[in-house]
Amino acid sequence: MLKQQTIHDMLTRPVIDVATCTIPETLERRYDRLLGSLHFLPSLKGYPYLKQAFYHEHQNRHNLPSLTKDIYGEIAKIYNTQISAVERCITFAVKKAYRDSPEEFHKLFPDCKKPPSNFLFIKTISLHLNYSLE
Repeated sequence: MLKQQTIHDMLTRPVIDVATCTIPETLERRYDRLLGSLHFLPSLKGYPYLKQAFYHEHQNRHNLPSLTKDIYGEIAKIYNTQISAVERCITFAVKKAYRDSPEEFHKLFPDCKKPPSNFLFIKTISLHLNYSLE
């Protein structure tokens, strides 16, 4: 039996549909291409988390959502995990990709002498993707 939705449930529903967790196919391919060019491994847990973060940024690009509370929180709901685990997995994926190909990162982050922070990485890549879509 399906649970009836209350007004509170409808008003507090997340922007990303937690039930389906779907990113439009064209955006997902774009995310895959970009992450692949930066040598991210799809086998890492942080890989799908990053794609969801980019999608969340794309959906809310005019609202400037909080990274930790909003984006990580939504991703944690989708994957049934904790916010700290999402942050840790994204950090590990960014650092690993940076170690594997720092020259590719320097194309997007010319002033970075070390791996970019999660915030800087997600915001920069999201802006890059959003401008290329327009």
